[in-house]
Amino acid sequence: VGHITRQGAREDDDQRLGEFGSGTRIAVANLTDAAKTAPVETAAAAPAGAVKARCEKAVGKLLKGDAIRFDPNSAEISKGAYGLIKKLAAAAKPCVQSNAMALIISGHTDNQGSPKSNLDLSRRRAETVRKAFADLGLNGDAMSARGFGESKPVSDNDSDEGRQANRRIAFDWISK
Repeated sequence: VGHITRQGAREDDDQRLGEFGSGTRIAVANLTDAAKTAPVETAAAAPAGAVKARCEKAVGKLLKGDAIRFDPNSAEISKGAYGLIKKLAAAAKPCVQSNAMALIISGHTDNQGSPKSNLDLSRRRAETVRKAFADLGLNGDAMSARGFGESKPVSDNDSDEGRQANRRIAFDWISK
């Protein structure tokens, strides 16, 4: 929480300057007298670590026990996964739109198939999720998609359960 102040502003200025807790200055146009000292709550004004923690928690809560599913050997999102995509986009939107955070969407596969085809598939899947989020109103410039193929497993690839855990989309939040 910060307070909007008139530091250095003249009576005839079209814009007033606001200063927030971190010292970041932003221009705020056409403030009324009542708003000149009103508390302001913004995601950008919060410490980057706090914003990142909120973003991770919101998205992580939705992914607990669930995952974005794709058609086999395809970057096409399974029909049953669109509800989760919409919920994830809604949870991620305040984080991305605040301009405080960038979202990296990472695709991962199991070790079935060639490393080259798995890398390509993981990239295409991550990009499909990025495009779905953009289609749902998230700022496409604040998101990027990466593919890691089979290079970063979270489980063994010796069982169906392990391979399924390795086929995933991960979300990483980076402070801008």
